[in-house]
Amino acid sequence: MTTTLTAPAKINLALDVVGKKDNGYHLVEMIMQTISLHDEVSVAPDRQTSVVCNRQDVPTDETNICIKAWKLMQETYSLPDGIKITIKKNIPVAAGMAGGSTNGAAVIAAVNREFGLNLALPEMKSLGGRLGADVPFCLQKGTALATGIGDVLQELSPCPKIYVLAVNPGFAVSTVQVYKNLAWHKITEHPDTAAMIKAIKKQDANGVLRQTGNVLENSAFQLFPQLAAIKSQIGETGLTPLMSGSGGTMLGLTEDREKAAYALNKLQGLYPFAGIFETI
Repeated sequence: MTTTLTAPAKINLALDVVGKKDNGYHLVEMIMQTISLHDEVSVAPDRQTSVVCNRQDVPTDETNICIKAWKLMQETYSLPDGIKITIKKNIPVAAGMAGGSTNGAAVIAAVNREFGLNLALPEMKSLGGRLGADVPFCLQKGTALATGIGDVLQELSPCPKIYVLAVNPGFAVSTVQVYKNLAWHKITEHPDTAAMIKAIKKQDANGVLRQTGNVLENSAFQLFPQLAAIKSQIGETGLTPLMSGSGGTMLGLTEDREKAAYALNKLQGLYPFAGIFETI
């Protein structure tokens, strides 16, 4: 048999860095949100383990998080032989939207279903945390406050519907590089995550939009000035501009689908990837 699951992208409505551990990991406070943009991931039992992807820039060797997820589950639960993993990629690569993490999460969930393991969500999230900080959220989905190094999740009320214009310039942005360039102790303006949580609870989309912020933007813009230019272009269309994660996808947020469509019309064709999605 074959099990196929959707693997939705993640954005950060707010991303703050509040400290740094001795091991170099940054301590964060983020409002994480699933959106309707998604990949499709299929798993099927096979004699050998392999990955097939519609994108040539996605590695298909053992560096792929999907193979790491399978090997972790294979060793943990003594699963036989291998699996064929097929990825239909729609999320841009290295774009600050958890494209790799959500694929790894989908493999955990699909293997759980395909092999009848009957694992509960907390156990799958525990496995996912061994692969990367974003994987547990990609299994949980929805809206959440993430603290620690991004691995401590508190489920929040569902976010009010917000339309998300996503624009990607077509080059990869290294999360490690952006964090390495970040002078976190010099940050003076921080997003008010507590105020955003209140707005989410009240289903106040306008209040959510007023509290957006991402303290990684300055670091990313220093390394990739084109991202700052895209943010300005999005802001000029009347949307709330925001960088997704560590970049390089830039977002335009709005309650009004017509405004999002107007902005897409202005920017589509200028960049390799542009589309309208929504919070889910």
